[in-house]
Amino acid sequence: MTSLIRVKYFFLFLIFTLNVVDAQDGLVAFDEHSITLSRIIFDKSLHVTSYNVNSKGNGISINLLDENHLIIEGLLPGEVYGITDLNGEEHYFATRSRSSGEMKVYFNNDVDTSFSDGSQPVSTSIGILERDLIKLIDNAETSIDFCAYNTSRTSIVGALIDAYARGVQVRVITDDETRNSGWEGNIPFPVVRGNKGDDLMHNKFFVIDADKQENSWVLTGAMNFTTNQMETDPNHMIWIQDKSLAQTYTIEFEEMWGSNGAEPNPSTARFGNDKNDNTPHIFDIGGRRVESYFSPSDNTAFHIGEAVKSTDEEINVGLLIFTYFDLKDELVKLHQSDTKVRVIVENIGSSSSVISDLRAVGIPVSNHPPSQLFHHKYAIIDEGSNSDPIVVTGSHNWTFSADNYNDENTLIIHDQSIANIFKQEFQRWWGELSTSTADVSSAEVKISPNPSNSRILVECNEIIDQMSIVSLDGRILYSDRLKVSAWEVDVKNYNNGLYLLLINGKVAGRFIKQ
Repeated sequence: MTSLIRVKYFFLFLIFTLNVVDAQDGLVAFDEHSITLSRIIFDKSLHVTSYNVNSKGNGISINLLDENHLIIEGLLPGEVYGITDLNGEEHYFATRSRSSGEMKVYFNNDVDTSFSDGSQPVSTSIGILERDLIKLIDNAETSIDFCAYNTSRTSIVGALIDAYARGVQVRVITDDETRNSGWEGNIPFPVVRGNKGDDLMHNKFFVIDADKQENSWVLTGAMNFTTNQMETDPNHMIWIQDKSLAQTYTIEFEEMWGSNGAEPNPSTARFGNDKNDNTPHIFDIGGRRVESYFSPSDNTAFHIGEAVKSTDEEINVGLLIFTYFDLKDELVKLHQSDTKVRVIVENIGSSSSVISDLRAVGIPVSNHPPSQLFHHKYAIIDEGSNSDPIVVTGSHNWTFSADNYNDENTLIIHDQSIANIFKQEFQRWWGELSTSTADVSSAEVKISPNPSNSRILVECNEIIDQMSIVSLDGRILYSDRLKVSAWEVDVKNYNNGLYLLLINGKVAGRFIKQ
């Protein structure tokens, strides 16, 4: 077989095995040592640099594969490369790593195992999650980057201090306005508080030993590291053993850190709108296609929307808050094309416009009950189908602020097993919530003023048998069985905080006493 035939055969093998032909930025295919690009965007004279080292002179060759494609060879496994296109703009790609690609999913609540296809989370116990997390921190060899909106869990802070004491580089980034009581006191390593003003540094991720093929981990998901978030509020984490992804998250971390060293550099640190789209977006992790996006630089909501639009049979969405109308419109289009759509939303007050529009076309929307904060941000697409099972997960709420102002991270994972694990989580809550909220799906309620310090007016678009006000600890503070559509209630003696409005015994709204 001639070398030219071998190259063309290898090229076809890449296309059909990696299935990344439709990737953005002119990427056609990649493996451990090569990246194949479209010549529409790139030319043989392109410039190649590595995130870790200047790769020029390290055996890299750039060859024309055919009249439409070129191939860059001699690259290192699990590395991120910047490649300059015909217009002088830099794009970022990662070679496939030699890591295991292992993925572990943890929840802090039970799931409905009757929907399992044999897949299962590592644990639904916060005790096991915390034990495994501390063990992973204890086993770190060189570095730990921790980026989290809010941290108060002393066991995790203590494990990080112990890691630092034995010589591991520990770097921490958190939000500038949240209390973060875990970082109060004598912390021996630097902690950066970022994204000044009203915008949030809302990430929740660890990167451990990013330079190790066999020990590099990215840990992400919806969970903040506080007692309520870990023990009470429904949450999840997903852990991924992959150097390419770890290198990518390190780039994002260091953009906010302002340097690639142990000490931060505030003069070069970038948060929010100041950040650049400077990371790869397509990965092959253990044979799974994975997409990675950071907000607000990477147009994340667009890519979530592309995943949503790809739905063929069913999409299940679980969110803390849902206010992004473009994503709402995509769900409406799916429903109108006879695709099954179901949504769980925690914050019904802020999400009321989206919820009303979804319910108006017949999409079932369930509200989470009191006493816990349904903190997930996920979508499960075509689980169990012959299509392309997908999970969208990370810190990114489906809001305008998350997409345009906050520091967030999102993964889009194409894998049936991961999709099935999240489906079990969704079904657990859907089974509990769907019945309890269906009775009020047609009732539109207005509470004013909200917040209030004295009296509230409750108005409904229909006659209701019973209206009640309940505190988050379950105490019924007010109940009226008159068949009317409006009530005025004195709340001046209520303690300051959040209260639930129940219609016919079902949650229909919330208000704040201040």
